[in-house]
Amino acid sequence: MANIAERLLGYFRDPDVAFVVGPQVYGNYHGFVTRAAESQQFLFHSLLQRAANRGGTCMLVGTNNALRISTLLATGGLTDSVTEDLATSITIHSTRNPATGRRWRSVYTPTCCRSARGQRPSPTTSSSRPAGHSAPTR
Repeated sequence: MANIAERLLGYFRDPDVAFVVGPQVYGNYHGFVTRAAESQQFLFHSLLQRAANRGGTCMLVGTNNALRISTLLATGGLTDSVTEDLATSITIHSTRNPATGRRWRSVYTPTCCRSARGQRPSPTTSSSRPAGHSAPTR
């Protein structure tokens, strides 16, 4: 699997790219919670993000992303909202790049940049790892 930086940073050669997003993928499909979460992620990333990518307006979500810091600073930072990722995406996409005069755009790359190791925690547990799961090894 390619290094996340190698997969995301090349898109910034285009001066109008504000951020790049990759899919969120789980490496452990054995638990119900993980399978359910993965099925939701698949719909969002495989259909919705790819459709938005056509217009350069994908949503800034998940952990597999890279953001042009100058864009974030120029647009006021992360939007203070319960849905800060969507709100920040809308703010960025509605703003023009001062260097080119064009609207900022975003890129979704469907290539898996990295896979989460381990099961997504159950909403009914307070630990970060389900019982019986050890810390991931490298």
